[in-house]
Amino acid sequence: RRAPPPPPPPALRYAPGRIELVGVVEPKSISGAETGVPVAFVSADSTARSAETKAVGNTPHCQYRIVAVRADGAVGAHRLGFDASKREYSLECDAFGGGSGSSRRAPASPFAADAVKALSPKSFATLAGGRVLVSCGHWDHGVRAAATEDGRELQIATGHRDLVTCLATAALGAGAVRRPWAKRRFDESLGLDALAGAEAESASALVVSGSRDTTLCVWEVSPPSGGWGLALSRSGSAKQLSFARGGGLGERPKRTLFGHDDAVTCAAVSAELDLVASGGADGAVLLHALRAGRFLRAVRRGMGIGGERTSGGVPSWVALLEGKIGTARVLVYCADALSLNSFGVNAISADAPALAVASLAERANALCVTPDERFLALAQEKGSVAVRSTHDLSPWARLEGPGPAVTAIRVAADDVFVGGLRDGRIAVWAPARS
Repeated sequence: RRAPPPPPPPALRYAPGRIELVGVVEPKSISGAETGVPVAFVSADSTARSAETKAVGNTPHCQYRIVAVRADGAVGAHRLGFDASKREYSLECDAFGGGSGSSRRAPASPFAADAVKALSPKSFATLAGGRVLVSCGHWDHGVRAAATEDGRELQIATGHRDLVTCLATAALGAGAVRRPWAKRRFDESLGLDALAGAEAESASALVVSGSRDTTLCVWEVSPPSGGWGLALSRSGSAKQLSFARGGGLGERPKRTLFGHDDAVTCAAVSAELDLVASGGADGAVLLHALRAGRFLRAVRRGMGIGGERTSGGVPSWVALLEGKIGTARVLVYCADALSLNSFGVNAISADAPALAVASLAERANALCVTPDERFLALAQEKGSVAVRSTHDLSPWARLEGPGPAVTAIRVAADDVFVGGLRDGRIAVWAPARS
């Protein structure tokens, strides 16, 4: 018997010109809701192992769960699939805040008055394969968890004394362990037991929240009883996801991290590196130990002597590269200076030069690192998606959009780009299938 044919090489790495715009869809809104509201956040989680994935011959559908949040707080759950028989992608959209089911509600938007206009991709995050949406920027200084399928509020967790400005997440369990030397257990006092080989349905996750009170809080999100999967009741209907019998973010954060002299503007977390990276309004970029909750070092200084702000600008986005293809590093984007910087996580001093520096020609509304950590996607103001190499931040490719500014971006497996547009539509870029 012949062996199955090898999978095609990654298009983004070997043939970026094959990635093209394959679809632009405008999700409907509930009756009476405003249309044309910009998309503030979008996520794409693979559902290839779920029961909802069908197969055509020996080629399964490549399916993703798309979660989009508009700037007014309305949430939409969508589905992106690849039909192997027709060799084309299809995007099925539910209504924002409505949906096909009668149980879906238009979620309220209890955001602070000064945070509504500042809602961005760093204000939201998804957990459990897109089943749970975590949000910040609310008037009560809390972190909220909601079910994406019907908009139900699951939990409100409070641990800050001022407005929460940013969120970052990391998977624990099976998704967080890839290498033998990474199979470690977190100390029991922190409560983060990452077991190698744990099933995704029972895996925990980390949420890090940053606030104007200059602190960061580390939360452990435990799965509800029965796991994240929606089990069926005796009547055959799906049970609703709930934290009423356990699970969720807990009553208080596991750790509170200090060190910033001004409001926290962005954050990133890596369970494998045991690091939390954060940027502040004073221009500083700090590293903390995740397990110990201890300040480690500043990879970029904040205000200088006399309160002078650093020339590099204020960090508005930060990411931790775990070293899948090279050394572990911190990526920092400053919107006011239109600059990208790459720093090593083991830099001895904050005065150490950056590993790579790039100046941008236009503003990036959102940034996302590809799953293999080779490339960085930037959602640009002029309506395109720029792709840069994470090694030296050099330009790699440019994906032209349908016209409006791209306000949110996420890169899924198989080099599929999902972007939210300023006019409320959702765009998909993917490799051409011949």
